[in-house]
Amino acid sequence: MNIPRFSLLYFIVFILITFSSTGHTRGKSIFIGPPTEPQCRNCHDDLAQFPMLKTNNRDRHHTLIGSIIPTISRSKAPNAIGANNTGSPYMCLSCHALALNVKTGTKFLIEPFRDCLQCHPVHRVTGMPMRGNNVHHETQTFQQRRCFVCHNQGGMGGGMGGGMRR
Repeated sequence: MNIPRFSLLYFIVFILITFSSTGHTRGKSIFIGPPTEPQCRNCHDDLAQFPMLKTNNRDRHHTLIGSIIPTISRSKAPNAIGANNTGSPYMCLSCHALALNVKTGTKFLIEPFRDCLQCHPVHRVTGMPMRGNNVHHETQTFQQRRCFVCHNQGGMGGGMGGGMRR
């Protein structure tokens, strides 16, 4: 059987990427099982340990108001209420739904939500480097190859990753 050279080269590159990724992270996800909102908040609400985030999660989302909604293919939140309004500015109702105030029966409240996966689907927050759509691998920390910040599992870097903190 004669394997074309480009297939062999592709296979070698694939093995090297896989080996280097698992070598630095021990093949571990930053989540225990599927991602959950509390696991996301382990990092995204811990500015002391993750100062590169610069703002807490609520403020990070609220600073989007007035900026332009990207195309779904470039969105970090393709499942958000307003995700289909590509090219329009973000508004409160791009993310929040209105709900009836049961106390008054007439006034509406902006309904808060706490499930990160409501807007950020699993395929956008998980996955190996260079083989998926993981937004965590689009960060400056990843570009600097500082994988240990999230994947050190208790080592010298200080980062434990979302679900790994106990």
